[in-house]
Amino acid sequence: MEIDFNFLANSAALRDLAKPADKLTKLYQLEFYQDVVASSRRLLESLAKKMIKLAGLNEYYQLPAGEYYNLRNDSAYLRQSGKIPAAIMNLCDEIRRMGNEAVHDAGYQPSKGQAWHCLTAIHDIMAYILNVFEHQNLFYLRPDLNLAAQLEPEQFAPYAKH
Repeated sequence: MEIDFNFLANSAALRDLAKPADKLTKLYQLEFYQDVVASSRRLLESLAKKMIKLAGLNEYYQLPAGEYYNLRNDSAYLRQSGKIPAAIMNLCDEIRRMGNEAVHDAGYQPSKGQAWHCLTAIHDIMAYILNVFEHQNLFYLRPDLNLAAQLEPEQFAPYAKH
């Protein structure tokens, strides 16, 4: 199975991320799994900022003293807002953790399966964003997300209904 991100071409919100997303698939095909994981994390940083904006949340949310805006805090803010389903936020956390290891642990060698996990998670986070905020009807690659969307349709419905 191959993943493509052609669906981003017509997206107002994510069109600018089409090239970085396509790069992930090329890295995966070339078996550069560490780069897939690290690049997924970098791409997730942009996606988190976009989700904050699309959900109508304050981009300059209050941080505790000594903290700064980063992916961990953005993810925590999104999760705490309750506007993004836990299933999507769990994918974000998984990518962030694996990406941190790929970037900061010289001995970390992600497997093909871990790289595939990141690639499908990025795909499904993007599909979620377009389904909810741009009223598209894209398929999720991960069976757990398909199940969550069926069991909690209000969480995966277009944002106008939230």
